[in-house]
Amino acid sequence: MAKIDPAFQAAPFYGQSSYDPIEAVKNAKEMRYKQALIQRKEADVNMEKGLKNLAMEIKGWDDQKGFEEISGELEDLRSRYVELGSKGLNLYNPKSFAEQRLAREFNTRVSKLQQKHDVWQQAKEKVETARQIIEKQLQMPEEERTIDVELQKQAIEDYKNTEGGILDRNAKLDSLIKTKARPIDIGVWFAGQYKQLISGLDKHPEAINTDPVTGRTTIKTVEGVDEKRIEEATRKIARNIKSLPRNMQAAIEREYKDDEDNVKTKEEWIRERFLPAYPTKKETRISGGRSGGAGLGINFLGRKTTMEPGMLRRDPIPYGDRTYQSPYEFTSKDAFTIPIGTRGSSYFFGNSWQPIEGGGDIEGNLRFYDSNRDEFVFRTTQTGFAPFTQNNMTIAVPRRNLGDRADELPIEVDGVIKQFKDVFGPSDKSVKTIGGKDYRVTPVKNKTVGGKDYGMTPYIPKNK
Repeated sequence: MAKIDPAFQAAPFYGQSSYDPIEAVKNAKEMRYKQALIQRKEADVNMEKGLKNLAMEIKGWDDQKGFEEISGELEDLRSRYVELGSKGLNLYNPKSFAEQRLAREFNTRVSKLQQKHDVWQQAKEKVETARQIIEKQLQMPEEERTIDVELQKQAIEDYKNTEGGILDRNAKLDSLIKTKARPIDIGVWFAGQYKQLISGLDKHPEAINTDPVTGRTTIKTVEGVDEKRIEEATRKIARNIKSLPRNMQAAIEREYKDDEDNVKTKEEWIRERFLPAYPTKKETRISGGRSGGAGLGINFLGRKTTMEPGMLRRDPIPYGDRTYQSPYEFTSKDAFTIPIGTRGSSYFFGNSWQPIEGGGDIEGNLRFYDSNRDEFVFRTTQTGFAPFTQNNMTIAVPRRNLGDRADELPIEVDGVIKQFKDVFGPSDKSVKTIGGKDYRVTPVKNKTVGGKDYGMTPYIPKNK
């Protein structure tokens, strides 16, 4: 007998089945439709909420270019939002990674547009302020206005017509206010131009003379600015005006046209009005001389010697509390016996001058003569006791103490060598002596150990 496989045993019958495949398909379609309807309604709600966020109020003004830029970008954002929503992307309440990424990008664009709108509104305020200033200035007389009205109007129009977007044009707002360039501003600019283009002075020889007696050559030179340099600088300045800000250009043009004598060319007018007064400096230089440079043979303080002529020093010589303003410096290798006397002679010690006590002679080199103080200054070459002196001490002696013994000193004036008496007058010979004594100087006799007399024997001028 064959065996029966249990797996092939018939299933028990429980009655007629309730499953209807047609109904099942119908129900599934209905469920999907309802779900899609719910999603559609949710998408419409999100779309509406998102578009409300894009309902940015554009506060327009007469900058049509800026208005078109803002409104155009806003409309582009709205169209893009609707396009993405129609594709089933929820940017208002994103769930998927793709939706989140697109939502971030979209919100960034919206934020930048709002910032641009704020910048545009700030521009409106600046333009309105510039216009209000114009209105107030127009109520004032021309000479009292502090801005250039026409230039300011043009600056506003330039802002609105400048190429580029709102952010590109924003830099123009910093120059909307066009203040008038004052005459002092114009003068400062021209002075700076001349200073930059003309630096230093030109040196020209004026005269060259050779003294047949001394063999010295005197060269007189004049320092100033060459005419060609002035002309070239003026031409460059006239060209540089074109690179100035418009308010400066306008102010210069007004000054030029308002000039009473406006028949001049621009360059002639610039030169006449703004060329600085360059100094003219004259200088005398002496070179050469007798062979070997030995100087001139003279008699000075009873000694025959050779000496270079005294030259006027341009700078004063300060000595403590005393300043020699007009010193004529001498150069000599010889030392001279200097009659000091007791009146007026002094020596420099520390930082001040002290009167010399005693009437003896002192040996020293002649350094200079000062015409203001009318005294000679020597530098000692030995020490002494009466009066007390040290080596290299500075001694000042009035001219009256030397009398006519300084008359032959050589002095150079304007390149010509003269004698001391011809420049400063002869020594005073009106003083008469009594019994051979000269009472212009009262000698003082100082006795020292051993009874030696170091007093000075008064000098008596020779009668001529």
